[in-house]
Amino acid sequence: PVCLLGGIELGITDGFAPTDIYVEDNIVYVIDTQANRLYILDAELKLLNIIEKLTGTKNSTLNQPEGVFVDVNGQIYIADTKNKRIVMCDRQGNVKKEWSEVKISVMGENIDFFPSKLTVDKAGRMFVVCNNINRGVVELNENGEFAGFIGTPDVKVDMVTYFWKLIS
Repeated sequence: PVCLLGGIELGITDGFAPTDIYVEDNIVYVIDTQANRLYILDAELKLLNIIEKLTGTKNSTLNQPEGVFVDVNGQIYIADTKNKRIVMCDRQGNVKKEWSEVKISVMGENIDFFPSKLTVDKAGRMFVVCNNINRGVVELNENGEFAGFIGTPDVKVDMVTYFWKLIS
């Protein structure tokens, strides 16, 4: 480590619980789950902006966000976990797009969408780690529709293991 920074060093006096960080073009984005904020810092780690209220959406507050990603166009994607949505906004908190009520169905059963961490490729597909899903990374198309799972673990049981599980 080169240095250690906390809320006091960043000028944040009312609690600081960072859960995700993203760096793009010498700008540092830090998600604070406890305070429901996104902090935007410059290359010298000076506070540029704090996003705690979003404009252009019905629900303007973040609710325990856990992930942040910034695409090549400078659009910020926030995994707003407890609001069950992903929000795309600019550095001022103006919402450009919002993906909520994402329908994920596994074996005929709908699963609640609690996005935690995310990344977005150049085609606009989102790859999301969700808190309540253990089937791999959720892939959403550019419209926010469920496209499948990536990295689903294969479970292979050989006959010897199967036999011992029957006995135990």
